[in-house]
Amino acid sequence: QTNSSINHDGIDRDFVYYTPSTWNISQELPLLIVLHGLTQTGSGVMGITNFNDIAEANNFIVCYPDGINNSWNANMNISVSSADDLGFIEELSTYFQNTLNTNPLKQYLCGFSSGSFMCHKIVCESSQCFAAIAAVSGNMSDTVDMNCSPNFTPSVLHIHGTADPVVNYFGSPTTGVAVDTTIEKWRMFLACDLTPVT
Repeated sequence: QTNSSINHDGIDRDFVYYTPSTWNISQELPLLIVLHGLTQTGSGVMGITNFNDIAEANNFIVCYPDGINNSWNANMNISVSSADDLGFIEELSTYFQNTLNTNPLKQYLCGFSSGSFMCHKIVCESSQCFAAIAAVSGNMSDTVDMNCSPNFTPSVLHIHGTADPVVNYFGSPTTGVAVDTTIEKWRMFLACDLTPVT
């Protein structure tokens, strides 16, 4: 487990990451970037997700970056950050490719709440390949939904409760579109079968 930082847009951006004990530079391992929720930190979400143990058992590198003021600029309808977080995550993934030889085609994102909003924004707008996202209790803002034009087609796991009191499943002026709207958008982009397999 390593604490580190890179300078992006003139700001030192902190992150913590874990490399499995068998790692060496000749391996081109997958990279998972975990994005915390509003008011959380990278190290805080590391402590509750158990991803270090999963990375150890499955031989991948996991990174937990910090948002500015414990938030992400995911173009949410009500935002508390104006940081270039899309550029930061892209620079972070490039850092791992150059420093730890991670596989640029096996980059993954997961996030909770505002981190989930950020996952959707990144794969809608990034010029880099992120193979899949797992979004929990967050969604697409109206702006991201309107402008989503992915360069790649990531697999998408979206987990959301219909009774969520903060990010309304059915959409709201403060949290963006309905979850079903987001799922339909990805179904269209990914050309998924209309009949789900359960």
